[in-house]
Amino acid sequence: MFGILFGLAAAFSFGMGHYCRKIALLEVPSPYWGLAIGATVGWLAMVLQGAVKKELRILFRDNFNFRAPPWYFILTGIFTSAGITLIYLALYVSPASLTAVLSSTESLAALVISRIFLGKEEHLNRTVVICIAVVCAGIALMIL
Repeated sequence: MFGILFGLAAAFSFGMGHYCRKIALLEVPSPYWGLAIGATVGWLAMVLQGAVKKELRILFRDNFNFRAPPWYFILTGIFTSAGITLIYLALYVSPASLTAVLSSTESLAALVISRIFLGKEEHLNRTVVICIAVVCAGIALMIL
């Protein structure tokens, strides 16, 4: 039950984020400035949380191990930063409603990519395939 509520809250939060980004871009037309502010706020939140919990040293020790860098987290950071940059660029040149619909297809991309790279780890049953078809049809209708 809580998973569904958290999922709905996340969807609402991401949706609000698209519209707030669009408003910000109307005020300051620089997608890169928005990305820089977002990354800085995220980093500050991480450091602040570590400082409040008095775990800052542990946080840096566990996350900045240069002998064995966390390559998958580094790749995650690269892809996530690219995704956020592309969302800002899309919002800069397109309506927020269109950008929100198109960027919400990330779950479909995640399903396909997970299936390709994780194979049997990701289960793709009939219900998931039907949901994918319904989402794709909905996206097509919204774009038209």
